[in-house]
Amino acid sequence: MTAVVDISPDEQRLDAALELTFPASDPIAVSISRVGRSPGTAMKPSQPSVPSSRPRDTELLELIDSVPEHVFALHPDFTFLHANRALLDYHGQLSGDVPSDPDAASVLVHHPDDISRLAEEGRRAVATGSLLQTEARVLGIDGTYRWFLIRVNPLRDEHGCVIRWYGTRTDIDDRKRAEAALQKAHAALMHVTRVTTVGEVTASFAHELNQPLAAIVNNANACLSLTEGRRELEEVRAALADIVSDAERASCIIERVRALTKHSMPERVHLRLTDVVDDVIALAAAESAAQRVAIRTDVAADLPIVVGDRVQLQQVLLNLVVNAMDAMASVDEAERRLEIRGRLDTEGGRPAVTISVEDRGIGLHPEQTRRVFDAFYTTKPHGMGLGLAISRAIVQAHGGRLWAEPNRERGATFAFRLAAASE
Repeated sequence: MTAVVDISPDEQRLDAALELTFPASDPIAVSISRVGRSPGTAMKPSQPSVPSSRPRDTELLELIDSVPEHVFALHPDFTFLHANRALLDYHGQLSGDVPSDPDAASVLVHHPDDISRLAEEGRRAVATGSLLQTEARVLGIDGTYRWFLIRVNPLRDEHGCVIRWYGTRTDIDDRKRAEAALQKAHAALMHVTRVTTVGEVTASFAHELNQPLAAIVNNANACLSLTEGRRELEEVRAALADIVSDAERASCIIERVRALTKHSMPERVHLRLTDVVDDVIALAAAESAAQRVAIRTDVAADLPIVVGDRVQLQQVLLNLVVNAMDAMASVDEAERRLEIRGRLDTEGGRPAVTISVEDRGIGLHPEQTRRVFDAFYTTKPHGMGLGLAISRAIVQAHGGRLWAEPNRERGATFAFRLAAASE
């Protein structure tokens, strides 16, 4: 004998609305009509018959389909029941195309790294009948994954049994990207703090090293005075002269390092970019030797004078040189060649000077060329993404331009242009 149970008006309207979505012969529609009722039971309306409520249910269904948020319903065992138009359009599916098995459906739409976690959370929700709230990456019709906030809430009957699950999915991809960018910026800021500390320590070391270097120069000069006029000690005198020269060069390098680490105001003076190139080659000598990079220069000695801060321009060129050497880390040693060129140019109809750094490294893709000067964008595994952004800001503050372009064969060229000083 078939048992008869009372069905509330709300359940009648929902069932009617869902029945409008699927034909009566559809197995999904058949399963819908059984949700919340035991086998062998029939529905006994406690309100006017279903047909009289169809217009209102049609309006309700249209309302749900017009909601831009993803809305769906599940059977008590978490198998698929119904989804609104926004959700189906996102996946490019019809309702009948959605697998009823939750694990199969999850494999189709969720990121592989999220599937096992979501399956466990779903089993826990079914076992406890509790609210499920989680975040996951969901595959869209365009083949990309976006982050969604997923909430699934149980609907219970008068006995407290779950008869249906209703859920929503809210797109939070922009928020997740902003959070990731904020975390990256925070990490970069922490790194900048560490670098600043290292810079202060370096300045202290540089100051301390200058004293023994000065002593070396003084002692070597004293020995030169003591050996003056003695032919048999000419080789010793030559060695002492080399000691003096190398110590003085080391002292100049240390002074440049101290200047780079000092928090001093920019000093705009007339200078020759040829001298800036020479300074940077001296500063980068140890790094180029360590990375087995041959540096070649082609800078005309008669380039026009420019106005700028020597230390800041050293910082720009040194950053370009170091980046070029890093770009050749995976290249055969024989191919690690870096060229610094300086040429006469024009800027806004005025004479100008262009300095370029050309490498034979991995090169730049079009997307990298567009974004390489953006703050916090980096092509290095452990880079901060600040060096080129700061370099461009420095060059622009000097009224110049800094740009990058891929080479025809291999590698990339970074260059900056500054207007010549007025007569």
